[in-house]
Amino acid sequence: MEFLKETGLLGKNLVGAHCIYTTDSDIKLLAESGTHMAHCTEGLGRHSEFPPTKKMFDAGVHIVLGTDWLTMDPWTNMRMGIALNRQHGVDFETAGALSMLRRSTIEPARALGLGEAIGSLEVGKQADLILMDLSGPNLTPLFHDPVVTLVYNANRYDVCDVMVAGHFTVRGRKLQTMDEKEIMKNGQKTAMQVYERHTGTRF
Repeated sequence: MEFLKETGLLGKNLVGAHCIYTTDSDIKLLAESGTHMAHCTEGLGRHSEFPPTKKMFDAGVHIVLGTDWLTMDPWTNMRMGIALNRQHGVDFETAGALSMLRRSTIEPARALGLGEAIGSLEVGKQADLILMDLSGPNLTPLFHDPVVTLVYNANRYDVCDVMVAGHFTVRGRKLQTMDEKEIMKNGQKTAMQVYERHTGTRF
């Protein structure tokens, strides 16, 4: 962190991913400089060490959720954020449903300098939204606080429509802009090629 400070990289225009091995002095520099921390909870929960998030929250570091994992399911990411942070001593409100929802939406938008354009549903902002099917057994009953119900129980299969900048890109759970099967086919082929080139063995 000292090196990043000396080179002028620390600050509100930098998002540091993971930040697992940060020291107390590093955390102080992150907080004082306004540098953002991308907390990639799903990947951390599966195969990695955990960053000192309690100290970071207490110091005022701006922490947002990242998606450094294969499935890219924001609901799982939020739940992992709640469970892992509470396990590491973060209080229930900071590691709560509303907090994790904000750290997956408006707070990352602000970290990227786009808080005035995206990240929340407000007049004058870009119309990015998802529509969800709330009739599934995992979302029934829908309690008085829908945020709690969604964050604790929803998954990507509950999303039925997606709008980006006012245009539907998913309708009825079907991708509108590209051939989804072709994308997955090409993805599988590319993954096999990368794996074999990297390891020298068959996928």
